Amino acid sequence: MSKQDEQQPPLVISRTESVFVEQFSKGYGIAVKKGNDDLRLRLNEGLKLIVENGTYKQIYDQYFPQK
Repeated sequence: MSKQDEQQPPLVISRTESVFVEQFSKGYGIAVKKGNDDLRLRLNEGLKLIVENGTYKQIYDQYFPQK
């Protein structure tokens, strides 16, 4: 970690506007450089695993609480 990184405050999401959740939670993705199939496949497998074991829902509910 560089000195500059140490001086940056941590990213904290304290609240999420409902319009953000409505507009962006319906369709989102992760960009991977064209041709980087190894990374794309690893990301897809990782996402599949966390959906299956409930981790994805736990993270989603933490940052996008339903009111």
